[in-house]
Amino acid sequence: MPFLIHALIRLPEPLSGFREALRLAGPAAGGGTPELFVFREIGAVAVFVESVTASPLQAELLGYADVIERVAALATMLPVRYGSTAASEEALLAMLSANHDPIVEALNRVEGRVEYSVRILPPKEPSRIAGESGSDAVASTPPLLVGESVYKQYLRAKYEAFRKDRLLAGEAEALRGCLTDAIRRLDPAMRFASLDSAGFMVDLAVLVHRSAQAGLGSVFEAFRATHPDRQLLVTGPWPPYNFANLTKT
Repeated sequence: MPFLIHALIRLPEPLSGFREALRLAGPAAGGGTPELFVFREIGAVAVFVESVTASPLQAELLGYADVIERVAALATMLPVRYGSTAASEEALLAMLSANHDPIVEALNRVEGRVEYSVRILPPKEPSRIAGESGSDAVASTPPLLVGESVYKQYLRAKYEAFRKDRLLAGEAEALRGCLTDAIRRLDPAMRFASLDSAGFMVDLAVLVHRSAQAGLGSVFEAFRATHPDRQLLVTGPWPPYNFANLTKT
């Protein structure tokens, strides 16, 4: 019967208040009450469970996220990927001991910071790529692909798809730079991660200091004003899900 680890934290003060807040929050979905396991100045929030399934139900994932949200409101923390377990309290404390330094380094990285998801949807019409005129496709077609044979029509279609992918990738890079540069003016120490998401032209996780949050609305409004044909989607603030990496032992 393992402990399901939800988060790694820097111990807040007073520690008794943190433990009481966990207790008052009640049981986590699918398990018992979250408990704190302490090693020096860091700790792990974990729940004793009967078992952990490889394919969790939505209710289990929502319950897991709920615990992380509660902990994020109380302490500097690193969310732990669902399914991370320790076989016993001794094993959990041994993990904290073996990974003490990288955990502290990662906690320092997210101290006082929150994560935002910043996404841009691809254009609904493939031809609506910034800087491309209606005659660009004809002008850019290599002479070897000109012709009406079935073979050349096939090659021309493949080439056109490749060309538009390149144009879209170039525009995505420019839009990504526009957004990150503007956010960096608010918070020079901001961090971002480009996520691999086929459904979005740009998919960023952005880590900013809480003091910069008030200015983010103006940044996004300015982007929408200068790029009215690009749909910007922003959610947050979230716990630092995409900035919790550390070397595990």
